[in-house]
Amino acid sequence: EFAQLKTESSLEKLQHLPLLHMQSRNDSIISSYHSDKYKAGRKEAKAPSEFVELSKSDHDFSDPEEQITLLTTTTNWFQTYL
Repeated sequence: EFAQLKTESSLEKLQHLPLLHMQSRNDSIISSYHSDKYKAGRKEAKAPSEFVELSKSDHDFSDPEEQITLLTTTTNWFQTYL
């Protein structure tokens, strides 16, 4: 279902909001194609965008080291933007 979303129109409506996007290279559900579309769609954003690519995890972020990265990055992001 995610692959069917109209990324461009959704991202246009969110240009004023900060975005944190985390993606794993080994994600077999959502390919890096989607992450690339998000990056392209955020080039004109008025708010900050942060893209983090993890190299070991799968779709569920099951690598323990990267879980720490995921949680630390997310916590820092929320502390900054909320």
